[in-house]
Amino acid sequence: MNITSFSEYEHILRSPYIHNPIDIDIGFFGLCSYQYHAWDFVFLTIRHYYPTAPIVLINDGMDQFDYSEMAEKYNCIYIKKEVEICLHYPDIEASYEFLKRTFEACKLSKTEWMIHLHPDVVCQGRICYHPNAHLAGVACGSYTGISNNNWNGVGNVENYIRKFYPNIELNGFGWCGGSIMNVEAFYVVYDSIFGENPKFTLEQIRENTAIHVTEHEDTMMSVLFALNGFVYRIWKDNPEFHRGERNGAFLHGYKEHYDFKYQGMSVSDYYTKVRTENISKRIKEGRLNNNANYTSNNVDEKYLK
Repeated sequence: MNITSFSEYEHILRSPYIHNPIDIDIGFFGLCSYQYHAWDFVFLTIRHYYPTAPIVLINDGMDQFDYSEMAEKYNCIYIKKEVEICLHYPDIEASYEFLKRTFEACKLSKTEWMIHLHPDVVCQGRICYHPNAHLAGVACGSYTGISNNNWNGVGNVENYIRKFYPNIELNGFGWCGGSIMNVEAFYVVYDSIFGENPKFTLEQIRENTAIHVTEHEDTMMSVLFALNGFVYRIWKDNPEFHRGERNGAFLHGYKEHYDFKYQGMSVSDYYTKVRTENISKRIKEGRLNNNANYTSNNVDEKYLK
């Protein structure tokens, strides 16, 4: 890996995007539950530019859709999971399960890098910029090397990380759809949780930082990588549609194929609905009790009717 200085990294981010595709050993994985038609478009665009790269399609529970035919259509490695964890983990076991599924996907892909897919990702071309860190993703609207999603005022996150790595470069978080990670670095991270001599538990991390750190993969992965000495940086090939950005290989935030667009719902209403259903389902399955310690915003009982 060629990790540049911070000043050179910022210079690359601020420079005009140059379309000059590079060769990089990548695979893809996604947890597919909601938004069947959007997922179809995701895989269609990836196969246009990466016809032979491994794609691990994880059927995230079978209540929403059966993705086996889609996996065959796009020549994906198909994994069927009966239990849905979605992309929000109010119960800590779902956070552990996400890491296990990511590990499984990496082992099946057998590539140096893995790109994490959401149903709002569009592959617009081949990668032109090598990741400048072991974990790299979106800027969240930032024009500097530090993501606008950062740890300022968020619990005790930064202090906790610096207990282990006092001088580590911290650039916030943003490991969203279309973001990338180095697989060997992830194996180190995974071993720090699941190895014979684990350094951390997710419960300890949640207790010492903030509840939502382990509720979403964009925050959780950034913290776990940092706790193992790996830096998060913004990736020039991961622009965001909803922020008016267009240049880059993997456009995140493209929800034009989401079904809420045809149901008269806003994106915030949609996420409230999915989050509420997700939490309710976990309670019914006995995986989350009514007194569980999870972030309670964006929950609306009207979506349980």
